[in-house]
Amino acid sequence: MCDLVLRGLIGTGLQAVDLHVVDSLTDRLFEGQHIPGQDLIARNIARGREHGLPPYVKYREACGGPVPTTFDDLLSVMSRQAVHALTKAYARVEDVDLFVGGLVSGRGQVEGG
Repeated sequence: MCDLVLRGLIGTGLQAVDLHVVDSLTDRLFEGQHIPGQDLIARNIARGREHGLPPYVKYREACGGPVPTTFDDLLSVMSRQAVHALTKAYARVEDVDLFVGGLVSGRGQVEGG
């Protein structure tokens, strides 16, 4: 049984990555009758900061990729739209959170997908 499942997983391509998150995860997470919903994306960013995760550029460096020093340097791995959004949210490219950078990098290209 496990062999069949693993073969299926290996042979199935990945879905394309997009940045659209359903509102049940961004507005209504853990929502109750008298409890307002929470935002999973905001929680993930906050968790990364609370645990002291280095920013996205440090992980690029650790993985042997070129280290961006400006937002324009990210255009080789991100769409222009994503880079523009980052410039609105962050003062410096060195401030981009790992979770956010990981979501928007790759320009939709997934190895093996």
